[in-house]
Amino acid sequence: MPGRIARAAVSLLTEPMLRSYLLKGLAVSQGELETGAITAYNTVWPMLHKPSDVLTDRVEPTLLRELTAPPGKLQLPWSSEAINARLNHVSIIVGAERDGFDHTAFSRRVSVGDHLHVVAKEGELGANHPHHWHLYTAEAMRGIMATRGFTCQIGIRMRCEEALPVQDGSLLEYNHVEKDWVFEAYLRTDFEMENGWVICDMDGIMEGNRFWLDVNTTTTLN
Repeated sequence: MPGRIARAAVSLLTEPMLRSYLLKGLAVSQGELETGAITAYNTVWPMLHKPSDVLTDRVEPTLLRELTAPPGKLQLPWSSEAINARLNHVSIIVGAERDGFDHTAFSRRVSVGDHLHVVAKEGELGANHPHHWHLYTAEAMRGIMATRGFTCQIGIRMRCEEALPVQDGSLLEYNHVEKDWVFEAYLRTDFEMENGWVICDMDGIMEGNRFWLDVNTTTTLN
């Protein structure tokens, strides 16, 4: 319990800094990200009723398999439209890219709270620092970013209006619900985005879809 409280406290300190870093680097406002998320939701959601190859460019493959495998983990209403959105969190994974990721190529993973993670190879561990504390330094993170860039995940909570058929199927019942989607992109140090944003989780189906967790970890800075 004390560890969880400490980790939550560290997250409260680091997440706003990561959010500011990302927004400044991408030269966008929080409102623009939220508007983009609404557009993405209202574009992708109707496609989920009849999955096609178009979705492969917008939805991360492992998530898409979960969504389309029978009976499917996502209960689809007759219609759903996002009407507003709020940026919940920003997470940055230094030195990791999902495409072609091989956890055996990395020696250590460290985390600063819940939103900042660093994966490192043997030569990046900092031999003169006990317990690989070097990886927690800005110097180490900048060096790894310069070599391999970083992955960013943004969590967006959207308020949606959904239509569901009533029991006899003759009428539709409208409800307001909240949806939590996570968007992901891989960026270079100069914030160049190679493949654009993809949706990597919907309402926790993939538990965050944290592909980097298989890398060996030592300690977590709580």
